[in-house]
Parts: sequence; structure tokens; C-alpha cells
Amino acid sequence: MFSTIGSRPHSDRKRLQSNIYSKSYLQSSEDIRAISTAVVIDRLIPILDKLAETGQEFDIMETLYSATMDLVTAFQFGLSSSTDFLCDVAERRRWLELYQKRHIHRFAFFSQEFPTLTSFLAKLQIRLVPRWVDDANAQLEAWCLSHVDRCLATHSSGAQPPGFNPVVVNALYEGLIRQDPSLTPSQARLLVASELLDQVAAGHETSSLTMTQLILHLSAFPNLQGLLHREFSSLPHDPPPSPRELDAFPLLQVVLRETLRLTPPIPGPQPRITPPSGCFLTPPSGKQYFIPRDVRISASAYALHRNPDVFPMPTAWRPDRWLDNFISTPASSPGRSMNGPDKSTATSETETKDRYFWAFGSGGRMCLGSNLAMLQMKLLIAALYARYKTVVVEGQDTSVADGYMGYIGNGKLMIRLEKWEASGRSRPDSAISMGSGESGV
Repeated sequence: MFSTIGSRPHSDRKRLQSNIYSKSYLQSSEDIRAISTAVVIDRLIPILDKLAETGQEFDIMETLYSATMDLVTAFQFGLSSSTDFLCDVAERRRWLELYQKRHIHRFAFFSQEFPTLTSFLAKLQIRLVPRWVDDANAQLEAWCLSHVDRCLATHSSGAQPPGFNPVVVNALYEGLIRQDPSLTPSQARLLVASELLDQVAAGHETSSLTMTQLILHLSAFPNLQGLLHREFSSLPHDPPPSPRELDAFPLLQVVLRETLRLTPPIPGPQPRITPPSGCFLTPPSGKQYFIPRDVRISASAYALHRNPDVFPMPTAWRPDRWLDNFISTPASSPGRSMNGPDKSTATSETETKDRYFWAFGSGGRMCLGSNLAMLQMKLLIAALYARYKTVVVEGQDTSVADGYMGYIGNGKLMIRLEKWEASGRSRPDSAISMGSGESGV
């Protein structure tokens, strides 16, 4: 679906999955509840407790990669067929090595932009993409297909206990067969595997990059960590908070949203093809520009998020800029989006900020998994700061790569954890204060 050009095929495929990725479905899902308990409470917290007790430095990005992979694949394949990267370190590092060969080295550029030329030259033994990249791709594809096959082998056995249902596999497979009865089971399984490989990639990496940036920012503001910890003080440690409970924390909303604004995980251009009739683009100046058919155009979250007319001091990390968006309306309002304010009560200023917020895109091509991404990020951040303070190890390269993906430094962030005082209460300042410097951090 991610690479589908035509709007109709794209919308048909998206429609098969839109329900299970909707906010209402996720909020009421017993599978999500069981998966959250299994991954966060049973796997992640014991690991973090040991790290906090010893004061050991560790790579939080790799830990977040593991947690998000376990959450995403459990929703797709069910817990019995999902990854256990938090506990299985060897398998985690083997898989991440394959994945990084595919993406970090940016060889995907040639296959994406010049697929015919890349294929033709390879037949002449001129390889724009090294063979080891193709081998890594083949192994990842085989890995995904084996997980789909495992789910489909028990597809006819009916509903499983909460957490063990392959929610996405079932929805896609059944939807494809219903949409096109001429599809054979073999064809349907390949379509499902192709779709889910994209979702695995997008679902774990973008959320992990965002949370790593959030931890980097929060570690520079101990008082803000204290405020966040106090916000979570009413939460039981087990079971994990529900999606509705997570939506009720305004400070969690604003620090996450500001991180997505300043350092979106995909800052690069999002391409679109103009329709057969062409289209008009109307910038803020009001002047219309006609773009003919079949022209590739693009917009980027990086550019939209740094408009100083909308976001004063755009290069500063200032969560307070979003307070009106999230405090003016109760988070439990029925019409409220997990990704923004209630449009029915938003002021002109909050509407403008919300319109320029483009971390997940917009319209028919908006990120399918945005609600799941927001949910898992809120869940993991709440689990972390309800229990620990974070301290970033000094002397690291924390610059953001200039590319399609917002990778950090050398691909890791070393931190230490400290447990909050036994009372569970901190004494931070009562207001969010970022200072007045342009850097914000």
C-alpha cells in the first residue's frame, strides 16, 4: 500500500485495515490490553528494573526498537507468532543487522527511484545495489512470510485468547479474499506478507526514533521529568494504563507532540503523483498554481513544522506551545483524535498549528498506523517515567541525520536510569518552563 500510486487501489487496500487501526478499535481491544501487559509489564519492566538497580549504561534506542517490534508484531501475528526481541538478544541483533543493511546504507534509493535501470544493470553484472543488500532483503521477506504462514495455518481454528489473535493478518487475508474472490490462498498470503513487511518496518522504527528524541529532550529538563512522573503517579504499575487513561495526561500529549514537530521520524519529502486532471496548489499567499497530470510533487514535515509564522522559535523544543491544544478540551471527548485537538472547539491559532502538524501526513495517504503508533509511544513513555529518571551519557553524537529518516548520531543513545524516590512523589516546579533560548535545550 505504501508504494501504491493509484488512489483507488490504495484506498481499497487501506479500507481493509482502517477499522483495526482506528482509535475506537484500539481503545476497546482486549488483544491490545493483553499484548501491552505481556510486552511492557512482563518483559520490559524487569529489564529496566535491573538496569536501574545497577546504574548500567545502555542503548535506549535498541531497547525501544525491541519493545516496539514486540508490540507491533504481536498485534499483527499474535503473541505466539510475534517477536520477543526484548528477551532474545541474539535474534534481535541478527534481525536489526539485516534491516539496517536494507535501510541505513540508503541503497534503497536506486531501487526506488530507478527500478528499471537498477534491474537492467544487475543483469549486466553492474550492481548499483550490492548483492548483500539483496540477500538481506530476501531474508527479511522470508522471515515475514514464515510468520504469515504460521498464522494462516491456524486461521480456521477460530478466535484465540486475547493477545494471541493475529489481528492484522486475519483482517487483511479475509478482506482480500472478500474483495477479490478469484484470489487463490497462495496469492492472498503473498499480498498479506508484502503488506505486513512494510508495516513492520514503519511500525517499529519511526516510533523508536521519536521516543529516543523525546528521552533526549526530557533528560535535559529534570524538572519536566518530575512533572511527567507526577502526572503518572495515579497509575497502577500493573496492569498497564488503558488507551483512554493515557489520553487523559496533557503533559504526555504536549511533550510527544512537540518532539514529533521538531524531530519528525520522517522529515524527508512525502511524494505524491498529481491526478489525471492535474491539480491546483494554493500556498498561504493565496495564489493558485496549476500542476499538470502525472507530476511528482511532495511536501515534508520538516519544512511545515519549521514555519516561524505558525511555530515561533521553530528550532526550539517548547512543549508549552501545545498546551492550548490539549488542555482546552477534556482528553476523553468522544470526537477527540489521539493525534490532535478536538476540532469543534479549537481556536484559530490551535487550528493553524494542528493543520501544519504533519508528522503522520494527512488525507487519504495519512499514515495508516498513526493511532497505534501514538498508543505504543504513550504506553512506553508512561511506563518509563512512572518508574525512572533518565540521564543521557555525555559526549555522544546526538545530531539528526539529513535524510529521509531522522536517524540520531551513530544510531544509538546511551543512557542511565535512576529510580524515583520511594515516596513516589517529586517536587518539580508547577509550570512548564523551557527558558527563552532559541535552542530550547
